[in-house]
Amino acid sequence: MTATATAIVLTLAEAPGVMPVFVLATTTPGAVIWPCPRCWDEDGTIRMYSHVAGGVCFKCHGFGGAEMTLAAAQAKATKLLKGRITRARKAERERLAKLAARQDRIDALVAQHPGLAELLDETVTGHARPAEPGEDADGHGWDYETDREYPMVIVKPLGDFVYTMATTLRHQPERMTAKRCTAAVEAIAKARARAAAHQAKLAAAGEVPTGRIVITGTVMALWEKEATFGYRATTTLKMRVETTGGWVGIGTVPHGFWGTGGFDGDYRGLKGATVKLTATVEPAAQQREGELPVGWLARPAKAEVLALTSKLTVVE
Repeated sequence: MTATATAIVLTLAEAPGVMPVFVLATTTPGAVIWPCPRCWDEDGTIRMYSHVAGGVCFKCHGFGGAEMTLAAAQAKATKLLKGRITRARKAERERLAKLAARQDRIDALVAQHPGLAELLDETVTGHARPAEPGEDADGHGWDYETDREYPMVIVKPLGDFVYTMATTLRHQPERMTAKRCTAAVEAIAKARARAAAHQAKLAAAGEVPTGRIVITGTVMALWEKEATFGYRATTTLKMRVETTGGWVGIGTVPHGFWGTGGFDGDYRGLKGATVKLTATVEPAAQQREGELPVGWLARPAKAEVLALTSKLTVVE
């Protein structure tokens, strides 16, 4: 028995969105081949692919069964489609019930902790947008109109923690315990205070000077940078200093810091310390919008630690 390449689609008019049933027309007048799970070939069925296309044979693709009349196929397809419709409607009712229960939980949490209402505003807590050309992406989204993937950036105006709490509240409110709700409300207030302080710094920031000058400021961050020359790898300790002039200096941690101002040599203790040094300053070629102006510090000298905010003791 041979079959033509013409497929007959059996579906119901009252079943929008439900997958139709496909059968294959045969050379026998008024007959079709109903999709079968096996073609009786001992090498034809792959059990590991049983979740694909209803577990049909990969050789005959399910079209190896017996013939039946078109009327019988339509009756069988009608019964099959009605079952699909029933399951689809049940799944939709369950989905709507879950959404309603989630919204009730969110409303109850907001009633108990009014400060959580801000977490529901994506413009406040964070949102995703398409990445600009050359911008580092945080993930990928899907454009359903063009059916293509695109890089996206997640904007977090109030920081990672507030964004995480907002996402949890919107999608998993059952995980928002009383302790987390309180922490989220406090985090919003702290984030707003930090944002206001940062805006004040930006307003008072001056231009990055050029040349060899004396710098006084606070060490805000430290990190190690590795470089390989030939067969040897070297590690350089870098620092980020927020100067009293309102700009940020980035350069190598000078050896002069060691042994001054009570600094015992553990570089982690430099974070938050007030320091003073002489360096050659050059403004960065590219400045980021919304951040303090940056300058590169070269050939640091006459360095000393004026005050330490914390004293770390290293136990061997």
